[in-house]
Amino acid sequence: MQALLNILPWPAWGLICFGIAGLYLLVRPRPRSGDAFARFVLRWMHSLVWLWLGSACFVSAWMPDTTLATILALLGLVSYLVFLVGLVRDRLLGREDA
Repeated sequence: MQALLNILPWPAWGLICFGIAGLYLLVRPRPRSGDAFARFVLRWMHSLVWLWLGSACFVSAWMPDTTLATILALLGLVSYLVFLVGLVRDRLLGREDA
């Protein structure tokens, strides 16, 4: 895995992550339920995941000896887990409404 990450420099990975974040601002799963939590999570959380990861890439490039990049990447992981919970919850609530 480390060899795959070393193909590009960290700032390039950061730009890729920011591009994916922008894409997820435009294209996102449509909520199936009327649940406000699910609507918020499906709208914003996946983009936030990629913003955290992109920020971690830039911090890793410019401050390699700090734990800030790890913290940002872990925030991305937590955001992704929240996104998954919101997605599953929305799909289950949407199934009950049908």
